Amino acid sequence: MKKLLTLVLFVINISAIAQVSDVSVLDPFVNPDAVLDELLLPPPPTEGNVYLNDEWLSGSLVIYGSKVINNQLLRYDIKHKHLEIKTPEEIKVCPLSLLESFSWFDKELKDSAYFVNINHIPNQTEFYDNGILEVLYEEKASLYRLYYLEVQESTYVPSLDMGRRSNKILKKSDCLLLTSGKFYTLSKTMKNNKKAFGNEFVEVSEFTKKNKLKMKNETDLVGIVRHYNTLLDN
Repeated sequence: MKKLLTLVLFVINISAIAQVSDVSVLDPFVNPDAVLDELLLPPPPTEGNVYLNDEWLSGSLVIYGSKVINNQLLRYDIKHKHLEIKTPEEIKVCPLSLLESFSWFDKELKDSAYFVNINHIPNQTEFYDNGILEVLYEEKASLYRLYYLEVQESTYVPSLDMGRRSNKILKKSDCLLLTSGKFYTLSKTMKNNKKAFGNEFVEVSEFTKKNKLKMKNETDLVGIVRHYNTLLDN
């Protein structure tokens, strides 16, 4: 009788506790076999950044109306499409609508680069996109490089504790040929560039093979486009 009374009091006591407090998912009475509810994980961290240049580079910019501003520390935000200028007091932003062009010099790589707002490129009948292009070669037919971002999502699976935990921001680029007022994205395989080089494709292709030039090599590609321009003059 005493054992029965003790068991009844124990059950009543447990019931009272359950009524006045939140029940844990660890409680075996509400979570049999210890199957836990899935907990919300914090958002995954991100590797990489949205800037074309990881470090501030010394350069100059031209704003709308041909006003030149020299000797500035610059970096370009690919995602938001604006140029940032670092001053001793603050970081200023030049939006794309005011930006004509800019250039910088990388002391570590001993290399310079020149960029122009797509909207200010002459001899085009249609815009490829809003943004900036790096100028690789300018002539009757010109060569540019377009930079963009690609995000690789996290592959992490909590239940298996496997996969990459972070998102990754990758910086990508395409080379563009501007000819007859239109932009063409150049393939790294010559046979895929028939539309870009048009009637001169066969001669350009033969020139490339003869001189063992590679479309994926920037110096070679400039040479190919330079030769293409000589064909347009004929």
